[in-house]
Amino acid sequence: MAEAAGNASSPSTRQVALGLFVVFQLVFLLGSNFLDYAEHLGAELGALPPVRAPVPGRLLDSGHLSQLAGAVSGLLLRWAQLTEQPQGWPLYAQPPSVIPFVRVHLAWPGRQEVVLRAHHEPAGKRWFRLFRPRIAQLEDSLGFLFEARAGEPEPARRERLRDELRAKVAHQWPYLVTYLRLRVREHVATHPGVSPPELATLVVRFYRIPPPAQRPWDWSVETEVPVLRIRGEAVEVFDPVLERFEPKA
Repeated sequence: MAEAAGNASSPSTRQVALGLFVVFQLVFLLGSNFLDYAEHLGAELGALPPVRAPVPGRLLDSGHLSQLAGAVSGLLLRWAQLTEQPQGWPLYAQPPSVIPFVRVHLAWPGRQEVVLRAHHEPAGKRWFRLFRPRIAQLEDSLGFLFEARAGEPEPARRERLRDELRAKVAHQWPYLVTYLRLRVREHVATHPGVSPPELATLVVRFYRIPPPAQRPWDWSVETEVPVLRIRGEAVEVFDPVLERFEPKA
């Protein structure tokens, strides 16, 4: 009887697997939100360094600690994307006044440039889409929010933008390059006789959203920021301070 009772109280393989899954989910939720909070806190304070990349002005930039945080953050991000669990919690947060959309600019010598919009970028003021393709989720993650601050000198704004771009590239380098190559391949495949472009540039376009009470209500293009470009097999990153593309460091 004692042996039977002992066997009955032993957890089964399914129960152990379920328990491990629950523990992993708790680690995933807590870890993802902590790393995101630490990164945004560092960005707000301006003097603390990164979670995901050693860029000045972010949190947890202490050599090995920064590398470990970046590796863990990358694993958690992949799990979030695989299982459709994006960790964004803007509860009661003030909505941004600018909205980013990624674009791809294709250029050939002696030909007009072709611009490929994001799949969910509005085509006009009367635009509605009930369902959106899965790639739109990726496009959302490739953009970033960036707004000019009142009274901020232009050199300081460019330095802040460079830090933002460096963090974005360090954190999402494989996704940025893969997305850019995918859009190029899709365009060439759907346009017979068109050769691969000489230049393919990934750009983030910012639309300014006015307050709801403003009349007439209309959005406007705030600015466009290049992120990186592909020239042949070389991939270069834009530096807003130097105003040119540079090889990835």
